[in-house]
This record gives sequence, structure tokens and C-alpha cells, in this order.
Amino acid sequence: MGSPNPVTDPGAPRASDGPAARSDAVIAELAACGLVVTDLLAIHTRAGQVLDTRAMLLTGHLMTGAHWPEALLTLITPTTVSLVIVLRWASLHWSRGAQRLPWLPHRPPSAPSSPPSR
Repeated sequence: MGSPNPVTDPGAPRASDGPAARSDAVIAELAACGLVVTDLLAIHTRAGQVLDTRAMLLTGHLMTGAHWPEALLTLITPTTVSLVIVLRWASLHWSRGAQRLPWLPHRPPSAPSSPPSR
């Protein structure tokens, strides 16, 4: 029958079973817990609300006279946001190969051609 196919063999080791994948999962779980703790401390406690308000006031004070935030906000329109979304989507699909675009017919990759003989 031949060697088992690691793609279809459920017992075959996968790259996602390695220590790097486990550490990524731990980091993601810790980040999620950090967000919950930050939310609880910053929003649901009086001290958190005071610190949050002071941080916002300090940021506002430091940004006084800066003109780039206003210019940035004027550039953010529904049209520019839609354009960025479409361009990002297209760049992701083109980086993975044009044959994966849904509106193009699927063509298997061609074999490399041999150089012309001299």
C-alpha cells in the first residue's frame, strides 16, 4: 500500500503539535486574560477610571497644536476605508498566487520549461 500519507493520516505528527505552536497558544491565552483584567481594572474600578481619564487628558495636552491628527481624520472616509480593505484583500490573494483568485479559472502550475538548445 505504500507509506502513509501524513496529510490524511490522523496519527501523523503535525507542525501545529510542536512547542512553538503551544507557546503561541499560551501567549494568545495570556493576552486574552490581560485584556479582561485591564477591562476590569480600568473600567470597573474608581482608580482605573481616574488613571484612564488622566492618561487621556495628558495625551490631549501633548497633542495640542499637532495638526497631523486632524489631517488623518479628514482622510478617513467610507471611500478610503473601502479602498484600503479591497487593496489589502487583493494583495493577500495575489501574494498567495493568482490561481487562487475566485474569478480566475484554476490552472495547475506548469512544469518549468527547459532552456532552448543552441
